[in-house]
Amino acid sequence: MISCIVLAGGKGTRMGSETKKQYLELLGKPALSWSLLAFQNSMVDEIILVCSDEDREFCKEEIIEKYDINKCRKFVEGGAERYLSVYNGLKEVSGEYVMIHDGARPCITPDTINKAGEMLLSTGTCCVGTFVSDTIAVLGEDGTICNLPDRKTLWSSQTPQCFKTEEIIGSYDKALAAGENKITDDDFVAFKYGNAKIHVLDDGPDNIKLTTKKDILLAEGILKAQMRI
Repeated sequence: MISCIVLAGGKGTRMGSETKKQYLELLGKPALSWSLLAFQNSMVDEIILVCSDEDREFCKEEIIEKYDINKCRKFVEGGAERYLSVYNGLKEVSGEYVMIHDGARPCITPDTINKAGEMLLSTGTCCVGTFVSDTIAVLGEDGTICNLPDRKTLWSSQTPQCFKTEEIIGSYDKALAAGENKITDDDFVAFKYGNAKIHVLDDGPDNIKLTTKKDILLAEGILKAQMRI
């Protein structure tokens, strides 16, 4: 059984909108609904939605029930930070395997989720993302370039990030016990505290995260190109 935690507890302050970015409309639907529908139409068996208590009724009535997302049966209160929201969600996971996805990435597709699921089942891990196309420069203390890594070795991690449930919970337990508070994402936890060998699935640049207003127009263009309307 594969569970999925979808994170929708963020405030999205950089978006500059009174509406939280995961609820902004994309082609007439809340952005979060596109993420949830992708998992609904995939091989995932269970969806756990992490959101604030104040948003729960909206999510239930205007997204889950409205779009018949029947795989979403559990709602979990988010934490003060993303990693705490993930940890809260992990406590409710039923499946042997789990995918963790940012709800503000609406352009994820069922096909990508299924490919990630197949890799997860065969290897025990999977990170969806893409190799970087730009040259990445490392700056020294004086603000000048001190190193230029080979971009063929550089990876931009997106979500979902996928693991065996028992192993990622164990990694989070160790991280929190160590007082780790600089957790960037779930791969960081699995790699640093679980010594995980994380396999990657290159999904290209379209799986964007909504951060600024220009991302709304970009996401709508991607969704139209995916013919998900």
